[in-house]
Amino acid sequence: MSSIPPTRPFAELHVHLRGTISHAVAMSLAQRYGVTSSDIATNKEFTFGGFDDFLHKYHLVGELVRGAQDYALVCHSYLARVARSNTRYVELMVSPDHALDAGVTYAELLRALEPAIRDCEAKYGIACRLIVTAVRHRGPEAAEALARLVVATASTLVVGFGMCGNERVNTPSAFRSAFSLARQGGLKTTCHVGELCDAAHIREALDVLQVDRLGHAIRSVGDDGLLREIASRKIVVEVCPTSNVRLGLVASFNVHPVFQMLAAGVKVSVNTDDPAFMATTMEDEFANLRAAGMTEEFVAECVGNGWLGAFDPAAAKAAQSRLPPP
Repeated sequence: MSSIPPTRPFAELHVHLRGTISHAVAMSLAQRYGVTSSDIATNKEFTFGGFDDFLHKYHLVGELVRGAQDYALVCHSYLARVARSNTRYVELMVSPDHALDAGVTYAELLRALEPAIRDCEAKYGIACRLIVTAVRHRGPEAAEALARLVVATASTLVVGFGMCGNERVNTPSAFRSAFSLARQGGLKTTCHVGELCDAAHIREALDVLQVDRLGHAIRSVGDDGLLREIASRKIVVEVCPTSNVRLGLVASFNVHPVFQMLAAGVKVSVNTDDPAFMATTMEDEFANLRAAGMTEEFVAECVGNGWLGAFDPAAAKAAQSRLPPP
């Protein structure tokens, strides 16, 4: 497959820290903690059969991250890797609730991630900022408590608040308070919505949660009024094509909703979501879309929207001008 010219640097807005755990890092952690690696992956890659099996394997791999040093390792490994494939700016989604399950407090998580992020910026020229994500299926009270904690804990690296998790559990409206607290605390907001569930959930995210960006939102296609509204409000939508195809949510790249979204004037950014699990890079994403018929004009537009949608425009602007690492 052809790749994007190296003169076009990428900004990625939708990538989960847990989803960046490479096979090599996972096997190293499994050995460290005495976990049977065959339960996690085979043939040097992660395999899964559909969305629910993916969530199960994702959970197993995520549980290998058991200490602050593991979070630092995963973060540093990922940033160094993608910097070499011309990604210059990343907004990495982290879940303090998952970290706490492993005995790592939010303060300890930040202390672990900051040196890894700063070192990669100094060595490889890649800027990274954090979006703290609540976990939908843990409920509104947990999300509200997390929002309060994040707002009360100052960090120049944390630029956003979002929500991930099982979209089939709890509607966006249930999280009104958490998102309101985050906005009042000066954070930008985004929300996974319209990946599995219908357009009504996307409307709730827009109207009730008042998000600045939308995660996935591919179910907006089919609701022309909603597409027009997203386009008119110039909301950047974080679309993850390979993830959608590999999870069986979209039949193929050729029929991916991204083409209709772009035709409707929606500001689409392209992202890898869980790149280690989906075996994808930003270059792969665009190569697959170009093979499916995406024009160079739309490729350039999507790349540009990644930069346009950044929650830290100053950091993004500085990173965009940096040369790729040697």
